[in-house]
Amino acid sequence: MAEQIPLFDPQSAREFLFAPSSDEDKYRRGVVGVVAGSDTYPGAGLLATLAASNTGVGMVRLNSTRRVEDLVLHYAPGVVTVGGRIQSGVIGPGCTNERYEDCRELAQFCIDSKLPLVIDAGALDLVKGLRDYADAHSRSLSRTILTPHHGEAARLLTQLGSPRSRADIDANPAASAKELASLTGAIILLKSSTTLCSYLHHDQGNRTQEIFSIPQETPWAGVAGSGDVLAGTVAGITAGFQARAERRQGNPSISEAECASLASLGAWVHAQAAFRASVSSEGHAHPIQAIDIARALPEIIGGLCS
Repeated sequence: MAEQIPLFDPQSAREFLFAPSSDEDKYRRGVVGVVAGSDTYPGAGLLATLAASNTGVGMVRLNSTRRVEDLVLHYAPGVVTVGGRIQSGVIGPGCTNERYEDCRELAQFCIDSKLPLVIDAGALDLVKGLRDYADAHSRSLSRTILTPHHGEAARLLTQLGSPRSRADIDANPAASAKELASLTGAIILLKSSTTLCSYLHHDQGNRTQEIFSIPQETPWAGVAGSGDVLAGTVAGITAGFQARAERRQGNPSISEAECASLASLGAWVHAQAAFRASVSSEGHAHPIQAIDIARALPEIIGGLCS
């Protein structure tokens, strides 16, 4: 069983979230590189990019099709559509196989640079190859965050040589999250009504497996695109923390444990934003769409920044 303890409250969240100081420009607040969306699924690109933009980072760089870029710029005109320095990456939301080469390129850059990387949706089919790439280049996926739902987890485990069905994942999600972490070396956010975070913790040559649960705060969050918002939220939060670490310590990589904490924090913030979006001023719960969760992020994160 995952540990049934509260991972975060406003006080503990403030250890990872910070209001910008007067000397921080857009480059010092964190930059997220995004490969998301396609002509088939343009909305996913918008949702992931908008969510990352709303976490407090200074810039988001989007690589997508012209249709997606135009859509994103309509809602978020500050998004940049050229490459450059980043502090985290997110690949996969809304991506079809025509976008996989761009996904792979950004993923390999993050792996080589030891930067946080979020892999979601279609790009999860690249994980086996990326694991093999990391092994061949003496790298690891220890700062890579995979965000499958139960069906995607079953497919990924099968691709990794451990065949599973969706029913198997439903029956024992904690064991499935642990197995995915063991097979990939990545941080796993297994999405459901309660999201599980599992990762391998290395300490003085010893390896232990950690797993935690992050409950969803409202069932209204179970809508199309909610996972795209989660991916962007995690990427934005990790980019902000990585940017502060670089300024403080001279371009280091954040630790594996810090990256796992940030992944869990992203899931918790997403849950808080969904709850905030779903409650009216009279206190009544109501239906929401994924974009409402993304739009609630600034209020949640602003209230948590130290």
